Amino acid sequence: MESCQLRRRLTSEYKFLSQPFVLPKNSDFQRQYFGIYRYRLRTGRKLLASVIRHKYGSDVKVKTLSDLVEFERCVIVGTAYKLQEMKPSVIRELRDEIRTKPQPMQSLPKYADSKDEIVLEDEELRVKLVGSIETYDLCTGVVLGVYGTLTSAGNFQVLDVMFPTVSPSSPLPVALESGEPYYVLLVCGLRFDTEEGKNAEVQILRHHLLNWLLGNYGGREEQEKVARIVRVIIAGNSVMAKKPGGRNCFSQVAKYLSKKMIHPSVEAASSLDIFLKQLANYIPVDLMPGETDPTNNLLPQQALHSCMFRKACRLPNFNRVTNPYCVSICGITFLGTSGQNIDDLSKHSVTSDRILVMLNTLKWGHLCPTMPDTLGCYPYENDDPFIIKQLPHVYFAANQPTFASSFCVVPRVTQSNTRVRLLSLPSFCESGCAALVNLRNLAVEPIIFKTLASKK
Repeated sequence: MESCQLRRRLTSEYKFLSQPFVLPKNSDFQRQYFGIYRYRLRTGRKLLASVIRHKYGSDVKVKTLSDLVEFERCVIVGTAYKLQEMKPSVIRELRDEIRTKPQPMQSLPKYADSKDEIVLEDEELRVKLVGSIETYDLCTGVVLGVYGTLTSAGNFQVLDVMFPTVSPSSPLPVALESGEPYYVLLVCGLRFDTEEGKNAEVQILRHHLLNWLLGNYGGREEQEKVARIVRVIIAGNSVMAKKPGGRNCFSQVAKYLSKKMIHPSVEAASSLDIFLKQLANYIPVDLMPGETDPTNNLLPQQALHSCMFRKACRLPNFNRVTNPYCVSICGITFLGTSGQNIDDLSKHSVTSDRILVMLNTLKWGHLCPTMPDTLGCYPYENDDPFIIKQLPHVYFAANQPTFASSFCVVPRVTQSNTRVRLLSLPSFCESGCAALVNLRNLAVEPIIFKTLASKK
């Protein structure tokens, strides 16, 4: 069998676009979150100006909440806040401690309820929205403009809803459309841990993935296809340093008992380092952090520390990147996360369709508007790098329940080139699934590996 290692691996143009997600040195975590909300609202107000003029002309009145007059039609712009009884609340927890009011369960998979209400806030006041406003999928933190009137009851009767405009993606490169296909492989949830010997099936799956990427599997046609993979993106949860949504049990051990113990993530990172060294010897690899990886929990998660990859970091093909992650490969823009934002947004929505949740973030022009309300993030003062100002070609969310892909048109955008490839990627160790993206036409092919045990 001829190995793809002996074939010439195709190279590609690569442009790192994740610099806005890289935190400055000596970052200040003591600030309040008012700054990020203020910047988000001011930016959204500027982006909404062209949308308002396009729909209602230059004569429509755009007012602040303090200037509203009863029964006068106008447009107001603000940040949505969703009143949800089922959402976790520190105040309700304190009430529960003194037994004045029962507290709902905190482990509910969904916070959305038919009784949820939306209020709109600006820098001064807030007003309850009623009428033509969908409360099921809208969530806290979304900047929007609404057209309507103030009622005598003090509510705002909504007749139309508008979201900030998002610039269209650039046209697909002509060279890719006419030439041979190039591919990018996305995979997530490799989940190296200290119990490698106890889970042989997971080890076999990773072994199959590595050998397939190195061209050791399949016939000549399959090997030539693998040789056209110009980059591998590993989208988080590569090391099981902590359980999803939980704490690291090692940190709960008394210091005098753990003084001579090796942290479990050290052994797991060493195994991952060996895997990445073998892979990056032949193909460029971008490694994103995720929820279970040993890095900061707040978004944006910074690149995993170089000390974890003493072997892989010596190779020029190996790149440690942030989460969220943005890059241009052969002129195709990829934007994606390790999945925390979509997981959190799903709790605030009645739908279980992750593709629809992803589409909503593009429609709203923000990767995760629920930050910092229910998902932690860095307290930016005069910035919000999670604002989407231009549509990507490929938008992915990793570590999702199932595989799904769709070529969608983003609503509320009137310009051309608004179709975006959306990709929901499940954990590799749970599904054996990776995704191969064709850069020529943005088609997605699931690559599924199975063991004898998984076939039964």
